Amino acid sequence: MTNPRFSPGIYLITGEFKMRLKWYKLLFMLLNSQLLFLYTTTYPLTTTELITQRAFSVNELQKQLAEGDDSEQMKLLSKFCGLTAIDGYMLDNKNNELILFGRVDPCLPSLYTEDFVVALRNAWMKYADLKGDTYYYSNPGCSIDPDASVINELNTKTQTLMNDTPVEEIDQAIEQWHSICRQPQTVRIMGIPFNTRFGDVMVSADYLLKRLADGSVDPGIDGFTSLLELTKKDMEKAITGGKSVSFSVTSMNRFWFFPGENKYTHNDNMVNIEQSPVTVLTEAQYLHSSGNRIVGTGQTDPYAEKFSNSFTTHFYDIAEKEPVFYKLEALFRFVALAKIMKYNNVDKTVNLDYLLNDYFIEKTEVKPNLPGISRIEKFEHRRELEDSYEIYKLWMPSCGGVGIDIEVDNRNLIRDVEKKLNKLEQRILRSRPADKALFWDLN
Repeated sequence: MTNPRFSPGIYLITGEFKMRLKWYKLLFMLLNSQLLFLYTTTYPLTTTELITQRAFSVNELQKQLAEGDDSEQMKLLSKFCGLTAIDGYMLDNKNNELILFGRVDPCLPSLYTEDFVVALRNAWMKYADLKGDTYYYSNPGCSIDPDASVINELNTKTQTLMNDTPVEEIDQAIEQWHSICRQPQTVRIMGIPFNTRFGDVMVSADYLLKRLADGSVDPGIDGFTSLLELTKKDMEKAITGGKSVSFSVTSMNRFWFFPGENKYTHNDNMVNIEQSPVTVLTEAQYLHSSGNRIVGTGQTDPYAEKFSNSFTTHFYDIAEKEPVFYKLEALFRFVALAKIMKYNNVDKTVNLDYLLNDYFIEKTEVKPNLPGISRIEKFEHRRELEDSYEIYKLWMPSCGGVGIDIEVDNRNLIRDVEKKLNKLEQRILRSRPADKALFWDLN
């Protein structure tokens, strides 16, 4: 899952791409009951992309945001001074100044100052709920969950499809199944305000993960296969080989984004995020016997685990096709940076009042409900004896979510014994063209 774009330094990258035109004929029934054809086109292109390191002063950022008298400048300030990846911070103790540094990569989505502010306020417990005399903190996260009553109804309809439906009535029964599955699922956002860009990115990434899991979106990446396709291939092999097959029609798999192993290096004045990966976890779930709640089993379905591991391995390949996952990773890095700053009490050295209290965060509408996603793939196997066939119908609803549960302590905050950060610190200070410069690229 290594991403060369997330190694600090200055890079000259040249890529040549040939024209490709691929058609994917998806032979399955989709949510809208239409046959879908996907095509991707890559045009002939030779580009030279310069990825540079950039630093900016948080002190100057706060000052200029507060003044807010130049619309073009405000646009730059709102996009995190042009950075597209954040790597860390340093303290200029001589001037009581906080400097952030990262990279400008034209192939990555823009970073947004408001997302960083949301991460900061979460780390400083600005969004914690006060109940009585106790504040209750939650890491940033989201979840898109079906209602238990819908799962109960789907279970009933699925059993009918599997056992009792005459062949001539299957199409109608499947349409009824889709109609049930399309019922709205509840969107929850934890740890931050609901209607924010931060929340919208989490929900969008989570919803797309569901579609990648059931194969209704195919990124066309070698070695990456949807959960439904993984299951189907094994079942086809078993059925055509004359073996018995079985699978649960009353359980479902939950997938959610979660931090991988985070590592940070530091010296007396600086912290660098060495890695802050996004992984996908899974757990099998089922409808509780009470019929009013969905519970986890504490176990993983082998196919779901294979899918989640494959997604984690191919994360950057998928992000190249679906940039929302790059945006999601940026949120993970913002949360990591904010928690490191809180852990090190940066606000004791630098005044962060404007970002923590006064910066206005624009409202981004996030839908409180999203339609359920369904897909059924049909596999027919004709038995020679009676010239008949069997139809196997696969039903795989899914829940999901994002949990940015990043922790910072002395186990992942490692002293830079090789003195690499000392050299970077000097480069940052030496490259600054003037004492009051807002941002500058490193020489």
